[in-house]
Amino acid sequence: MSYAQESTIEYVYHPLSEFGTDTLRFLKTNFERQSSYFKGKPFGEVLKYYKKDLPVNIFFTNWTSPYIDPEGKSYIESLTLGHYEYTYYHAALRSENTRILTFDVYISPKPRIDNGKFWRDMPDFQTDEEEAEYASELIVDHIRVFYLRK
Repeated sequence: MSYAQESTIEYVYHPLSEFGTDTLRFLKTNFERQSSYFKGKPFGEVLKYYKKDLPVNIFFTNWTSPYIDPEGKSYIESLTLGHYEYTYYHAALRSENTRILTFDVYISPKPRIDNGKFWRDMPDFQTDEEEAEYASELIVDHIRVFYLRK
């Protein structure tokens, strides 16, 4: 069963080479500003364009609090992709002076996806890119791109 919607909005992809080293502008132009194109489409559509110029080295889910759910469950709210090398990303999180570019794809709240079940049911993949591909059928609501600073 697919909840994907057809979009009549045209998508225009701009390669990273057009932006020099400005990855923030690349992501905002291609994804956040064209978020309406991706709305209702599978996350795999976002991945297809993201991977044209950036690697998927970081992938994780962001979830709702179990304290607000009557059954104590956490549901996936968004997916985060990162192009940074894993060691750099985690070192930067601990640093007070290093900005980290965050690429969050919010997924449709219908149907709700149990975060724990999502990870338990996932095969034992070797890379974050494989994990991101596993999420490719989740439906996009909107996209946010920003710098995370401490």
